[in-house]
Amino acid sequence: KTEYVYIAKDTVASYITLWLTSVKALELKPKSYDRLEQTVNYQVIPYIGQLQLQAITSDDVQNMITKLISEGKSYSSIKKAYEAVNAAFRWGQLCDPPKVKRNPAANVKIPSKKLFTQKQIPFYTAEEAAQLTATATHICANGARRYPLGAFVPLLINTGLRASELLALKWKADIYMEKRTLTVHNNVVFIKDREKEKGYKLIEQNTVKTDAGQDRVIP
Repeated sequence: KTEYVYIAKDTVASYITLWLTSVKALELKPKSYDRLEQTVNYQVIPYIGQLQLQAITSDDVQNMITKLISEGKSYSSIKKAYEAVNAAFRWGQLCDPPKVKRNPAANVKIPSKKLFTQKQIPFYTAEEAAQLTATATHICANGARRYPLGAFVPLLINTGLRASELLALKWKADIYMEKRTLTVHNNVVFIKDREKEKGYKLIEQNTVKTDAGQDRVIP
């Protein structure tokens, strides 16, 4: 007979927080963990967190999805909320001994992405980019730059760098003036400062957002 271990009157909120802090905190990069924590705190716990762990059903999780839809949440937010609940309960099933009897997210349906309005990505025309560049790099009558960091603007526009990648560039390691290239090795991100009650801190990571973007050379 399978033995199940429960904390008396354990709620979904306490259970999924345990999964978040004891499992995902060890697996994810700090920025990814911050995003998952936000999903749990704002798209999961307010809807099903108060339910008893042993009593939660597929209907409860489906109702969570329905409420998120009715509140106008994006497809991405709804999908992430579902995936967080599903992953948390799958982990509980695989624990030895198991922490939960079943996964209430297993038979839950999320809406098709086609049902959501796709946001159009705005972009600058060539004329707008030229105007922005001219303004950002304007030199005042006294020879000083109007905007000390204005050169970042044409660099971003013409290279497609992410701002987080640009902020991590180092003159000696990444910039090659003779070859007229730069190489992306790292990025800089703002993450929650967990040593303080509030606030964020800046950290450098030796990886970038995608594998394809790692160590890429840009003219």
